[in-house]
Amino acid sequence: MCLGRIFQKEKIGGLKKSKYQIRLAVNGIFIQQNVLYLRVVFENKSKINYDIDQFRFFIRDKRKSKRTASQEIELEPLYATSSSSVIPFKSEIIKVYALEKFTIPENKYLTIQMIEKNGGRHLEVDINNNLTDLVFPITELSSDTF
Repeated sequence: MCLGRIFQKEKIGGLKKSKYQIRLAVNGIFIQQNVLYLRVVFENKSKINYDIDQFRFFIRDKRKSKRTASQEIELEPLYATSSSSVIPFKSEIIKVYALEKFTIPENKYLTIQMIEKNGGRHLEVDINNNLTDLVFPITELSSDTF
């Protein structure tokens, strides 16, 4: 499977967060066998480079009760298309992250978290448990799906 083709594949909307002239968006979720691929767009409209300190994936509880412990499960990416940790000013970068196949239980959601190094511009994108409705399957035999 060619990861380069994922960059042109169908796009989804609504999974984005913009703050401090920084935008974090998931505009494509794909699956092939037991691997989920998330296409993530990083956009920096500010005049200052954005240095990524942490970029993490979590499955979290929807409700947080005062008396119960909330559960947070971190998902480690299997692969990322780029190891660059800087989003230059006035630019857009697209990366694809490969994660082991998972589903989101009913009372939980997936959080994608980006934290700036030595700064306060932190962003989070939440994906509800309707993840399966957003996934496009990738078939190895059919090249016309790309």
